[in-house]
Amino acid sequence: MTEPLHRPVRWARRHWRHIAVGSLMVWMARSVQEPGHGWGDDFALYINQARGLADGTLWDVVADNRFALTNSAYATFSPVAYPWVLPLLLAPIVTLFGIDYPMLKLVGTFAFAAAGIATMVVTARRSGRIAA
Repeated sequence: MTEPLHRPVRWARRHWRHIAVGSLMVWMARSVQEPGHGWGDDFALYINQARGLADGTLWDVVADNRFALTNSAYATFSPVAYPWVLPLLLAPIVTLFGIDYPMLKLVGTFAFAAAGIATMVVTARRSGRIAA
């Protein structure tokens, strides 16, 4: 059965506040992001794990990081591998676009917007639409 064409329009009219808040949050987050990436942060390991998922060298990434940590004077500054949710979200971008920092940062940007919309929905249910 085909879906009527007016349903998406009705959905957009019903959820215009969510669309507006999400769009505003994406714009705000993108406007404050710095270009490129400094390689001293946790995001570097997330990107490396995503690259390992994308090109099939996942266990090499973990082994290389384990080697670096065991031979470091500061072996407790990083885990061997971070949880795999963010690398799983980044891996399709690495596969399609390579290591393109603005594209990789979109995952965090959209997660920020989704969290803002979810907060707005919960607040609206508990305190009313005006409070949200």
